[in-house]
Amino acid sequence: MKESKFIDQKKQQWADFEEENRKKIKNPRLLSKYFIQLTDDLSFARTFYRNRLVRVYLNGAAQNIFHGIYKNKKNSFSKFRKFWVEELPIAVFKARKAFIISFAIFVLSFLIGMLSSAKDSDFSKLILGEEYIKKTIENIEKGDPMAIYKQEFPADMFFAITLNNLRVAFQTFVMGVFVALGTIIIMMYNGIMVGTFQYFFIERGLFWESFLTIWQHGTLEISSIIIAGAAGLVMGKGLIFPQTLSRFTSFKLSAKKGLKIMASIVPIIIFAAFIESFFTRYTNAPDIIRILVIVFSLAFMLFYFVWFPYKQSKNPKIIQIEEDTLSSSENAPISNKESYSNQELIGNAFRFLKTSYSKSIRFILISSFICVSLICLNLYFNNNADFEIQYAFINNATDFFNYSDYPFYFPFNVLLFTILGLLCQKWISSYFNENYKRKTSSFFIQFLNHLIVAIAIHALCFIEKKIGLLLMVLLLPFLEIVLYTSYVDNLFIVKGFSKTFKLINHSKVKLIGLYIKLILFGFALLFLVSQPLLWQMLQFIVWNIYLKEDFYYLLNYFLRMFVMLSFLLFVFGMIKTGIYLFYYTAKEASTAQNLKERIKNIGVKRRVFGYEVENHY
Repeated sequence: MKESKFIDQKKQQWADFEEENRKKIKNPRLLSKYFIQLTDDLSFARTFYRNRLVRVYLNGAAQNIFHGIYKNKKNSFSKFRKFWVEELPIAVFKARKAFIISFAIFVLSFLIGMLSSAKDSDFSKLILGEEYIKKTIENIEKGDPMAIYKQEFPADMFFAITLNNLRVAFQTFVMGVFVALGTIIIMMYNGIMVGTFQYFFIERGLFWESFLTIWQHGTLEISSIIIAGAAGLVMGKGLIFPQTLSRFTSFKLSAKKGLKIMASIVPIIIFAAFIESFFTRYTNAPDIIRILVIVFSLAFMLFYFVWFPYKQSKNPKIIQIEEDTLSSSENAPISNKESYSNQELIGNAFRFLKTSYSKSIRFILISSFICVSLICLNLYFNNNADFEIQYAFINNATDFFNYSDYPFYFPFNVLLFTILGLLCQKWISSYFNENYKRKTSSFFIQFLNHLIVAIAIHALCFIEKKIGLLLMVLLLPFLEIVLYTSYVDNLFIVKGFSKTFKLINHSKVKLIGLYIKLILFGFALLFLVSQPLLWQMLQFIVWNIYLKEDFYYLLNYFLRMFVMLSFLLFVFGMIKTGIYLFYYTAKEASTAQNLKERIKNIGVKRRVFGYEVENHY
């Protein structure tokens, strides 16, 4: 067929494609149809018009569709709207039993707090603390019982309350991993505390004033804690009742549902903190205004979390959007030639660590044991008299980065994170059968790259721990992707920067989104480790071993540091693995290498058992 005749036959189809492609809102079915037609035409053109412009045009058109699919686009308002109007209400409706249980637990605990305070005058001191009780009584005697809300600067109060309430809500949710018992315990504690707090003012004839003041912000704040409790129960249910799924698979599904519910309370908690910081302090405001704030807050919570989910559940189109099944991609082999979503990348990173479980866990446990042993011996022989004080130092993972007070942590951390990065790179390249032939000099370059980054990152913490950690968190994702790009291309890190930024040019937002999700996952894991339940288990071990006082503190300190460091290394390994896997997604989005191979093979025929078949992709 002559090229001119071929163009005449196809030009109307190509014109229809261009018209559809120019639209802001495209029809996915039509795009799919046009993509198949274009790739078929491209295959024909590559065979008969290899050096003609029609082949170039068709190749560009196919690439245009590909980049429209694979490049990282900003989340549109429609996607944002779909989550809040469709996905979240359905998730809330399906978890309605957990909401009822969470509400019942809180109300019951609230009543227990009030009744206990009525029966025992010292109960409020036990729950609220003697200092708080003393201060509030002084405020009552001065004629300003709610002065506790006026003592801090509004902006400082806002940030402190927001962080504290987010921490409490997140703690309530995460503790659901302990077969939901942790969530129930925290819900009961919070309910008893609120009941005790409310009765403290009722007992002194200040019910109406305390009600108008506390529940201005408390309506949203307490509702958020109840919702967090429901999310924790949803997650715990997956562990207790896996049904026909494996327990691990059931837990993953329930954790996703719980996280979706948790996402709803973040803006509510922030707004509640804003009310508490900037409006609750005005206790002399007219009662009608304070009543309206409470009524509107309660009406919003009932509307969005009770009536609206029920209404959306009656819509047959919306009720089908959340299926209780795993994506088929979760069981498919991890490919280095596909473009994955952030959710899939996190799942792949976790699956990859499972495939390398014995290697990664062995390294983490052995290295943690060696480092903690050396640190403990150093503390014991050099600060023997102050070891009880040193023991209290390790309370959370961030304490390992307090280099200004404990500079000997610095070389241990630099060496550990350097080796961990090299091992993650090696395991990933081996998984994809990318066993590059590397010389000793090549290994030295990659070791030097990781060492430079580790020294630069950890040196930031010498300035001030919080500022240093913040800078570390901000820089880490970009430095890690630079390290893996340098590893693949065997480049010194300075040369790897320019190539990396070209690679992630269209994927920067996606990289940041992936990193934030990995950080949240790591935070949840470390948060679980820092819970009192774990330390009580370690304390139980120490109690049953007879030791002298010095060795008692030494063993207790060793166990705390060993557990914390092991989990910290696992979290960093998860983050590094996720970002290294992201390299292949960014590469596919940038080069479309896999798509080109698929287009090249369209129309190529082969024989299978005597039959001639055609490859379809």
